[in-house]
Amino acid sequence: MNYQALAQLLDQNPEIVITSHRSPDGDALGSSLAMYHFLQQRGCTQVQVVLPDAFPPFLNWMKDSDKVLLANQNKELAAQKLASAQV
Repeated sequence: MNYQALAQLLDQNPEIVITSHRSPDGDALGSSLAMYHFLQQRGCTQVQVVLPDAFPPFLNWMKDSDKVLLANQNKELAAQKLASAQV
């Protein structure tokens, strides 16, 4: 996919899920939240970070870390978000 096609897709405000690996570390959480913020600044309003399980508490300082959905703590909602995601 080229940049123009990606831009057109994002202009449609699709449902987007950002995810990472188990036992997320600072890199996993930080990059997920960075993409979350980038997409929101671009006008995407249906963006959710879904991680398999909790990240270390010392990373709670990261902006919007409290908005991360932890799949192991809310399996039904996480499955719903993943199933409905277009990106």
